[in-house]
Amino acid sequence: MFTREHLNDFCFRRYAYKSSYGDFLTSDEKIATNILADLLKLLEANGSMKSTLSPEKNKFIYGIKEKVLTWFL
Repeated sequence: MFTREHLNDFCFRRYAYKSSYGDFLTSDEKIATNILADLLKLLEANGSMKSTLSPEKNKFIYGIKEKVLTWFL
């Protein structure tokens, strides 16, 4: 089960300045590719994150939706 604490950890502690799959993948935590892909899919599916194609169109940029930020204020 994905909890609010997981979201807090992912969005604000470990990956606060990361925005692409490659950024997340090269973090010190060394998250497995399958776990990362599943996590990003889950966050998008439940409406917590959104992905957009970068201007260079070679990668997706992930961002936290505003509703998530309000949970932590």
